Amino acid sequence: MNANEFAPITERDIAEFLIQNPGFFERNAELLSAVQLGSAHGQRVVSLHERQAEMLRDKIKVLEHRLVEMIRHGSNNSVTTNRLLKWATGLYLEHDLNALPGKICNDMRDVFMVPQAALRVWGVTPEFADQPFAQGVSADARNFASSLSAPYCGMHVGVEAVKWLEEPTQAASLALLPLRPAGQPRAPAFGMLVLASPDTQRYQEDMATDFLERIAEIASAALSRLTTPGPSGTGTAPSVAEAAPAADATVAAGAARMAAVAPAVGDASSGAADGAGTAPTMEPVESVTSESR
Repeated sequence: MNANEFAPITERDIAEFLIQNPGFFERNAELLSAVQLGSAHGQRVVSLHERQAEMLRDKIKVLEHRLVEMIRHGSNNSVTTNRLLKWATGLYLEHDLNALPGKICNDMRDVFMVPQAALRVWGVTPEFADQPFAQGVSADARNFASSLSAPYCGMHVGVEAVKWLEEPTQAASLALLPLRPAGQPRAPAFGMLVLASPDTQRYQEDMATDFLERIAEIASAALSRLTTPGPSGTGTAPSVAEAAPAADATVAAGAARMAAVAPAVGDASSGAADGAGTAPTMEPVESVTSESR
């Protein structure tokens, strides 16, 4: 048989042979120390054992970095959850419904470190119709709020709601939170909460909105005491005594769900993984509580 008829042996053939014959290096152990490889950390030549050790050290560094990030994000989320629970407690204790919208905006600044906050509520009962928080909302703004299925985060979009802020020109990034009746995610919005920051990176389109959604739920539950029942805003409004227990129950439910969003750091570090066979990761839920820029 002509030698030219044999196909040349390729590197892939050698690799396949070693994979299919794991006992090769057991039978030829001297090769492990004889093989010389280039180091990833310089021009020197190292043995196969040393090269494997370098690769393991690099992998360990990557895993350590991911673990530190996971713990840091878990700690930040725990702080945010505590702030949310503190805020929900404050809403329980506010019995002056006229002051409730202002308290929510002030708490956004004082508790969550949001530079600017404003809100409007429509479809309110006659006793609140003359309040500033129920004024100056066009039909377009109401329709826009109802069109949002989740909080909007991003750059200044030039919507009417920006004009509700004390300093609209300082709003470089926004979070727009539609307010809806509790347990009715498809119902028309009866209000909208606006959060703004001069930092363009504070609210980004690709950020997670879990905490913002919980804030919207709790604010909606509290403010529902100002509105008439039903999506059309018609009918007889319930009394404060009737509305308060239902709203408070929704506030408590929202706070409980929020507590479940941010796992404890100890639980996070135990390996609740979202990675594929490597160290678990935990992204920051959102930047609503980041320090005011």
